[in-house]
Amino acid sequence: MEETSTYGRRAARLLAFAVGGGVALTLALASSASADDVVVQEAEVVNAGAAVANSGGNVAVGNASENDAETNQDAVGAVAVNTAETSNHSDGTAVIETGDATATGNESATSVAQHADTGGDGGGADVVVQDAEVTNVGAAAANSGGNIAVGNVSDNDAETNQGAVGAVAVNVAATSNHSDGTAKIHTGDATATGNRSLTGIAQHADTGGGGGLDVVVQDADVLNAGLAFANSGGNIAVGNLSDNDAETNQGAFGLLAFNVAGTTNHSDGHASITTGNATATGNESVTGIVQSADTGCDDGLNVVLQSAGVVNVGLAFANSGFNVALGNLSSQSSVVNQGAFGLIAANLASSSNTSGGTAWIHTGAAWAAGNRSATFIGQHA
Repeated sequence: MEETSTYGRRAARLLAFAVGGGVALTLALASSASADDVVVQEAEVVNAGAAVANSGGNVAVGNASENDAETNQDAVGAVAVNTAETSNHSDGTAVIETGDATATGNESATSVAQHADTGGDGGGADVVVQDAEVTNVGAAAANSGGNIAVGNVSDNDAETNQGAVGAVAVNVAATSNHSDGTAKIHTGDATATGNRSLTGIAQHADTGGGGGLDVVVQDADVLNAGLAFANSGGNIAVGNLSDNDAETNQGAFGLLAFNVAGTTNHSDGHASITTGNATATGNESVTGIVQSADTGCDDGLNVVLQSAGVVNVGLAFANSGFNVALGNLSSQSSVVNQGAFGLIAANLASSSNTSGGTAWIHTGAAWAAGNRSATFIGQHA
């Protein structure tokens, strides 16, 4: 149907211009004084735009440090005692909070009015050609997402080395790493509108009375097209991505030899993502076309061709998802090496890793409308 309509409009235009040109040429050659009018009205309007709004694409890292703590002790004597506390404490917080992102490719209001009044009351020929073309095209992209937040990505090493030699040899060590991280992402709304337009076209032709030939051709074409992309998602939040190593090495030699060690890693992480709403509208348009022809010729030949075409096309994509939240992705290693040699020898060790994590994602709503349009066409002859 669209192809047939297109060919019909082309045929109408060819006929109109052929008739109009022929009449004009005849009048010019004959120098006729009768009521002959040739009116050609053409209007073309193009509204095009592209817009990009971005408040996302941010990267925040709370802690990316590298920490090394090492203790080396040697004690030699009748009573040899080593006491050590070796620790690393690492914490980090990363917060990203974006504002709203709003993009509108094309927002326009267009009014076209074509009026022809030949006023011919004689027996000549009146030819009126009215052509109006309006094109509204827009593309918009709005983004408040695509953010990366990492609370803690530190590297922590704690090591204790002790050696005691004596009648009484004692080594006491506490070796630990404490690592914590928090990552928060809160995005604003993302709103994209490819095309938002209001178009009105009015074509009126009044050829008057008489017994001649009246030819009226009215053609109106409106194209509304829009592409919209809105995104508040695609975020990555990692609370704790640290690497923790704790190691204790003890050697005791004596009549009484004791090694006591506490070697621990504690790691915790929290990650949260809260996205705003994502709203995308490809095309939002209101179009009105009115075509009227009053030939007023009762005993002559009246030819009226009226053609109106409206095309509304829209494509929209809205996303508030594709988010990744990891509370704790840390790596931990706890090692204790003890050696006690004596009449009475004892090794006491506590080696532990404690890891905790919390991750939550709360997305806003995602709305996508490819085409939202209202069209009115009125033809009267």
